[in-house]
Amino acid sequence: MKRREFIALLGGAAAWPLAARAQQPKIATVGILVAGNTSPEAFLQGFRAALAAAGLIEGQNVQHVTSDIPIVMAPAGDPVATGLISSLARPGGNITESNQAAAALKLMERWIEQGQHLAAIARHLRLTKGASADLMRKAGQKALDAKDVIAVIEGIAAIVANKAFDLVDPVVMPGLRLLTEQNDTRWVSAIWFMPELGEFLTHLSESQSEIVLENLVLCARIDHDEEHILTAIAGSYPRSVWHFFKARLDRAATKERDEEHYEDIPFQLHELVQPLSRDPSFAVDAVRSWYAADQSLFQYRGGKLLHNVFPGFSSALGAKLVAIVQECTDAAINFVLTILQTYQGQPALHDVCKEVVDKLPENDSRLNEIEVILESTGIISGQFGFVEAYQRKKNEVSPWLSDPRPKVRAFAERYQRTLDRSIAAEQRRSETDYELRRREWPEEE
Repeated sequence: MKRREFIALLGGAAAWPLAARAQQPKIATVGILVAGNTSPEAFLQGFRAALAAAGLIEGQNVQHVTSDIPIVMAPAGDPVATGLISSLARPGGNITESNQAAAALKLMERWIEQGQHLAAIARHLRLTKGASADLMRKAGQKALDAKDVIAVIEGIAAIVANKAFDLVDPVVMPGLRLLTEQNDTRWVSAIWFMPELGEFLTHLSESQSEIVLENLVLCARIDHDEEHILTAIAGSYPRSVWHFFKARLDRAATKERDEEHYEDIPFQLHELVQPLSRDPSFAVDAVRSWYAADQSLFQYRGGKLLHNVFPGFSSALGAKLVAIVQECTDAAINFVLTILQTYQGQPALHDVCKEVVDKLPENDSRLNEIEVILESTGIISGQFGFVEAYQRKKNEVSPWLSDPRPKVRAFAERYQRTLDRSIAAEQRRSETDYELRRREWPEEE
């Protein structure tokens, strides 16, 4: 049989109807090679729609003759379950299976040498258990030489799937560097879900992990896929991940106009909280090193990241902030106030706030910032919601009145008077609003 008379299906691939030889000069010949677990029905629906959009209609100017063309399938997957053949013993139709692995390897080696079908070969190696490491290396290096980013991504996926750790330095790291040069992060969506990825990432050295992180800095946002990869790296090298977020902040500060949708710090973290919160002292020191007094948005960037890692304001975080306040410098206190502003005034903040109050001189304007931090209520509901919230705030600060430090007691007295005024004002406003609504929409008797 001549090579042009059959379609070779590389591991796990499937050929579906519409592969054809021209019967007449005006009849189009269409060959299809589908790799992976694509649904035949979904594929055909989309494929026929695309053909129709191009003016090609099956049965008119495209001939349906798959039953006449021999199709050879390499051993892979379950061809019976996918409906390709009726049984392994008697395939039937025009699809058969070949166990000529040596011939297939020889053909792929020739294609690799010629720089042909690199992405398809890498895809085959990805789906083939125990794939040849030598073939993965050759295909990967050829893809690198050709700067074929799709083949590079498929090659990295093949190496991950086969846990070919010896190929990290010669193929994966150069591949990631190439993708970074090309501003390409598509490997994330191609690989993040692979069950072998976690083990693969834990085998990386710190310097290798940083090459991965350098590419992830380019991602427009940190969603579930990216966080999954970051969590695996943070398990071994949490400090590298903190530096990664600083690189994202720097990129956001200098982003081009076409990067206006770049989100440096995620709105919320999930998996990453556990590995990044192990060392509160380093976390605070890292974020503090990014702080500058003239950065008005720091609260929503560096401060937000620290809040995301410690959403419940742990006691260890509080102890670290108290230690910073005790430095008694304006820069130290200003940094701590910026961090406290990202929380909702919960009682866990009180020890730090009392330390700040005790260190500030009387009549310092930053005492007003402490009041604002403590008054923060979050979402309020109900007709008298603010009245209840301010009363709760007053009760929470009552223990301050017996604190041994005079400045703390004096602050608490002033703050409670402020809360009393707020409670009275909100009570009057709520009652007035209620009376106006009652008059405008009287209740039925």
